[in-house]
Amino acid sequence: MSDATQALHKIARGTGIIFAGTVISMFFGFLSRAIIAREFSKAEYGVFNLALTILSIGLVIATLGFQNALPREVAFYREKMPEKVDRLISTAIAITAVSAVITALLIFFLAGNISLIFREERLASALRVIVLAIPFSALTAVIISVSRDFRDVVGQRETFLYPKIMRTS
Repeated sequence: MSDATQALHKIARGTGIIFAGTVISMFFGFLSRAIIAREFSKAEYGVFNLALTILSIGLVIATLGFQNALPREVAFYREKMPEKVDRLISTAIAITAVSAVITALLIFFLAGNISLIFREERLASALRVIVLAIPFSALTAVIISVSRDFRDVVGQRETFLYPKIMRTS
């Protein structure tokens, strides 16, 4: 089998895995929303969706765009200055953690004011609960975006976050 054929097989396999994961994720998302819509009133379901929307906005603010910028920067630094990759990643994770905690605290303490904007009193308590997910979700998004870049295509080994420690050759 030629190199091109092997590469196409790997691409097809990876695409299949991503497709299956996406379908499963969408199914469980649909199932959870169907259960929530069936068990709760329209107003409660609306509060739930509004809280999720505010959570999504909070995540965009908390990640500061690192999840989109880091793969490019890590690739650049791996090529030009590999000794600075570890510092780049740890700095990005630290900044994201601080930003996520600040964003979560702001939403937590401003939940009452946010609920007044939407004229929905129950939104404040929903926001105070759901805001706990912001630091974890933001850090997960950034770590996943960084780990995507540490794929050694020639040797087909995952090197994840610390290429100097994990590489043997």
